[in-house]
Amino acid sequence: MFMGYAMHGFGNKALNLFHKMCEKGLTPDEVTFIGVLSACNHAGLVKEGQEFLSQMKSKYNITPTVEHYTCVFDMFGRAGLLNQAYGLLSEKPIGVGSDANSWKSVCLNELYNGQFFGSLICGTKRLKALKLLRWLGDWDRC
Repeated sequence: MFMGYAMHGFGNKALNLFHKMCEKGLTPDEVTFIGVLSACNHAGLVKEGQEFLSQMKSKYNITPTVEHYTCVFDMFGRAGLLNQAYGLLSEKPIGVGSDANSWKSVCLNELYNGQFFGSLICGTKRLKALKLLRWLGDWDRC
């Protein structure tokens, strides 16, 4: 249900459903949070998405996976908050979100936002990301 709302741009409906679910005593799981973070991503609800990522561990004792982080990286990228995406990439636990999809999400959002060469922060990470995009077969986008 969450993913359906997310895919069709009804982020607020997904979040309302989440809150109602919790009020009824149902406990969210990892899959629920993927749907909720996707809803935040597609609806531009950046602040809410950040709060949900934080609450996963602190309130629900769920360790975010690469899928959760990738939703948030994409959410930051869509909002043009690329410095926050890079910050989260560097703050996340080792082994979580360090896969190709995380880097691809951040780098492709930079390309779409026209900021790929606009800043020198994380220069070595960008070079690694370029090599990764080439390895993934997306070199023509660079």
